[in-house]
Amino acid sequence: MQFVRDRWDVAKDEAFRDPSNLGAKLKQHQAFEVELHGYTAHVVDVQTRIAAMVDRNHFAQATLTEMAVELKSQWQALEAAAATKGRHLKEAQALALFNTG
Repeated sequence: MQFVRDRWDVAKDEAFRDPSNLGAKLKQHQAFEVELHGYTAHVVDVQTRIAAMVDRNHFAQATLTEMAVELKSQWQALEAAAATKGRHLKEAQALALFNTG
């Protein structure tokens, strides 16, 4: 879950509000989205391992279940924040192109 927290600031950054270098910001964000996509399989693997441990009546199954729910929630929020930022960057770039054209 530290991975999610580490990327949260990047996803929530409002760099799109500053119109300078929007093209570079958009490319950097696209690389960030690719990085997130690359970790999706890892997150699913962690959730699968937790579920298997819970199914085997692990002594900490309540804690594990809580962790799985939190991970799923944080991951979905991170993906949504990244998608929103990407959309805002694209809109800002389109507006900047419109204003200069």
